[in-house]
Amino acid sequence: MLKRIGVALAAIALLLPLSVMAQKAGRSTILLPPDQTVAVITLDFRGGYGPPRRDGRPMLTIFANGVVRIVDGSGEVAPIEAKMSADALQELLRFAIDEHHF
Repeated sequence: MLKRIGVALAAIALLLPLSVMAQKAGRSTILLPPDQTVAVITLDFRGGYGPPRRDGRPMLTIFANGVVRIVDGSGEVAPIEAKMSADALQELLRFAIDEHHF
C-alpha cells in the first residue's frame, strides 16, 4: 500500500510539470541553490494514529539537482528515487511559486 502511494506521488511529481510545460513556454528561470543536494520541495505528514515512524525524513523530497525521493516512514519499504529534468523541475517550481504563491 505504502509503495503504491510512493509510486503515485513520484508519478505526480514527474508528470505534472510536463503538462504545465506544454502550456507555458518562455517564462523566467527560478534560481536554485548552488548546492545541488539541497531540498527545494518537501512534503511530509506528522502525527496521526498510525504506528511510530522509523524514518524521520519527509515522505517526498525534491532536490535542486532534480532527484525525487519517496520515503516510507515505517521503514518497511526502501526509499524510491527518480530523477526529473531541469525543465520539469523549473515548471514544478513555477507552478508552486508563481501560480499558487508558495
